[in-house]
Amino acid sequence: MGYVPDPMMSALSSYRKMQRPQAFQANIAWINNFKAPGDLYRYDFNEYYEGARQRSRELGYQLEEYRVAEAGEDWRRLKRVLVNRGVQGVLLAPSENPNAKFDLDLATFSAVRLGYSYSHPVLHTVANMQFTTAYSAVENLARLGYRRVGFVLGEDVQVRTGQRFVGGFKAAQSLLAKKDCIPMLSLKENGDIPKQVAAWNRKHRPDSIVSLHGMWRYGQLLEAGLEIPDHIGYADMSVPANESFLSGVCQNSREVGVRAVDLLVGMIHRQEKGIPEHCAHLLIDGYWIEGKTARQVSFC
Repeated sequence: MGYVPDPMMSALSSYRKMQRPQAFQANIAWINNFKAPGDLYRYDFNEYYEGARQRSRELGYQLEEYRVAEAGEDWRRLKRVLVNRGVQGVLLAPSENPNAKFDLDLATFSAVRLGYSYSHPVLHTVANMQFTTAYSAVENLARLGYRRVGFVLGEDVQVRTGQRFVGGFKAAQSLLAKKDCIPMLSLKENGDIPKQVAAWNRKHRPDSIVSLHGMWRYGQLLEAGLEIPDHIGYADMSVPANESFLSGVCQNSREVGVRAVDLLVGMIHRQEKGIPEHCAHLLIDGYWIEGKTARQVSFC
């Protein structure tokens, strides 16, 4: 009949809903595909979960964890459980393995993936803007006076993130003098990491390093004999939001979880189910934290 929604009335309705507590709407499934499910909550992934849980509650949804390993990877059984629990939306938390596959039939669910560790199915995705995170880490080290910025990253992480961190680092090398650009170190995560770092450090002599994994990686660099920050600076690309020691970039991971729920709930309201024909990527900026592992330096 030619009816068109009034955008001002829609905005007013949304405003009124946000001013009062939301009644229970439905369940959202948080899919944990780690073999040891508790390992998912190390690093930034715990912040994904906390942000998603908080936002779900605000919007009247209940976020419930479902552990694939405990279901024996029986996808039909898992689907029956989700349907019986009244689940309408699925948040696919990161996998511990690169190029992971998720074989649940999503035809009756709205679904969003967090990060890029799953190669199948390709869903609407919310993630940190990893290219910019790596670029910002190098940019800030250069601002502090470091010249020979090295980059250390595990091979599995490179695959899991689609080389986005690597791309940001290589782009940021344009900020450095060509003679000071040194090759990155691709870590074999199942090898002796301190030994790999020590050999690379002796050969290339960086004055600062960018890497990932917070205090765990920082400890490995110390084991390799690096004197941080006295003789070499360190910037991490996954600094916790409340960190005061590590210098680097906070990925704003709680916001990633919040925005993933916002996207998912919108899809539920629009009845967008299954695997989308064209996927959207919502990228969340991180921010620099000064910390104490990188400091202002000057060179003669």
